[in-house]
Amino acid sequence: MYYKNDLEIAKKRIKAWWEGEIIDCVAISVTAPRDGVKPRAIPKPFDSNNFFSRWTNIEYNMEVAEENIRSTYWGGEALPNFMPNLGPSIFAVWLGCELKFGEDTSWAEPIKIDDPNRFSLNFDKNNKWWKLIKDYAY
Repeated sequence: MYYKNDLEIAKKRIKAWWEGEIIDCVAISVTAPRDGVKPRAIPKPFDSNNFFSRWTNIEYNMEVAEENIRSTYWGGEALPNFMPNLGPSIFAVWLGCELKFGEDTSWAEPIKIDDPNRFSLNFDKNNKWWKLIKDYAY
């Protein structure tokens, strides 16, 4: 892994941690700005107030993630990573709530339930937000 030169020992420590063991020291994850690396500003390909575009523009968000990985020191057992993210309410959205966006977060609009006895939650694999998360992940 390009930004993790001690990957093999980190993997061994993580495996030991999952097994309730310690091989040479406790597993610890430390991140910090990488010495001598100044993160470059990623130009936004959209109006800063267009929150929908900020959250759903895969190319922009991947470029931001790559820059964060490049400019971070990954110490101990910290591993470079990217988490596809549309906010904290994404499970509710996958189950039918409407997704709303702000600058730094998103939220799910509650579903109105007229009759609790006739209400059920259903996951729709054709949900546009499920598809977008899959596109981010692949």
